[in-house]
Amino acid sequence: MAKRNENSTQASVDLTKALMHGSSGIKKKIRDISRLLTKDTLPADVRVANERALSTLKLELEKIQSEQKAKKVALRYHKVRFFEKKKAIRFYKKSKREVEELETKLNEVTGESERKDTKKQYKKAKRVFEHCKIDLAYILNYPKDEKYISLYTKTVVENLPKKAIDGINRANQRKEALKKMFAEQLANNELPISLEEGLSGQVAKDSNNKNNGTSKKTTNTIQNVDDMKVDTKEKEEDNFFE
Repeated sequence: MAKRNENSTQASVDLTKALMHGSSGIKKKIRDISRLLTKDTLPADVRVANERALSTLKLELEKIQSEQKAKKVALRYHKVRFFEKKKAIRFYKKSKREVEELETKLNEVTGESERKDTKKQYKKAKRVFEHCKIDLAYILNYPKDEKYISLYTKTVVENLPKKAIDGINRANQRKEALKKMFAEQLANNELPISLEEGLSGQVAKDSNNKNNGTSKKTTNTIQNVDDMKVDTKEKEEDNFFE
C-alpha cells in the first residue's frame, strides 16, 4: 500500500509570474484559479491554497488599480493644484507675518485704548492664520485618488440646471468635510504631510528612506510635492482662479 504523502496538506500556488506581469498577469491568474475552483474533484488542500491565492491576487489587483487611478487623477489636476498651492503658501506667509507683527506691537504698546485695538486686530489675524493653515493642509493632503475640489474657484450657480447645482453642492460638502478632518489632524499634529514639509518643498530624499522602505507618509509626501514640478514658464496671477 502506497504511503500517504505527509506534505499533501502543504499545497501552495506560485504567484511570482502573475505578479511580475502586473494587472494583466494578475487578471489572467485570477481567471485560471477561478476555473480551477469550479472542479468538484479538487483536493481540499489544493482548494484551500487556491482560494487563498485568489484572495491575495484580488487584493493586489485592487491596489494596482487604485494606484493607477491616483496617477491619472494627479495628472489631470496637476496644474490647478500647483497654482493653488502657490497661492495658499503666499496667503499663509502673509498671514503669519501679520500675526507676528501684531504680537510684537501688542507687547510694546502702553496706552489702554491702543492696546485694546491692537489686541482685537491680533485675535482677528490669528483666526485668519488658522484658516490659512487649514487651506494649506487641505491642498497638501488632499486624497490623491479623488477628483480635486478647488479651494479658490468661485462657481456661479445662477441659471444652472438642477443636476449641476446638486453636483456643486455635493462638492462643497465634501470640501468642508475634508477641511474639518484636516483641521482636526492639524490640531493633533497628525497630518500625513505637515505644513513644514509643504512649505520647505522637500521631497523625502534622505538615505534613511531607502534603507527603511517608503512609509505611507513618505509616499504621500512624494506624490504631493511632485505637484510642484510644473513648467515654471507658466506664470499666472491670482485672478487665474477668481
